[in-house]
Amino acid sequence: MKPKIILDIFNFQAETKTITESKEYYKVLNTLLEKTDELEKQLTHEQTNALTEISNISADLSAVSEDLAYVAGFKTGMRLVFEALSEDKCGDEDSYL
Repeated sequence: MKPKIILDIFNFQAETKTITESKEYYKVLNTLLEKTDELEKQLTHEQTNALTEISNISADLSAVSEDLAYVAGFKTGMRLVFEALSEDKCGDEDSYL
């Protein structure tokens, strides 16, 4: 069972501020496009199709990995909040809350 609410929150966040706003993202993307263009000039039509299929599968894998990493990070953050709020800090000299 996928944690739908967490992914809904993630997808909303991704729509409001995307990674594509990063200069580093565009630098890496441009390098990828240049190298892909260079390689495709050397490939047959069949090889180009195979490369496109591999690229699409890789993109799908990245999307799944991104979702899983976000969910794991969200859960870790919630555990931290739960722990911070559930500890009895009265009289504890190490208390930060």
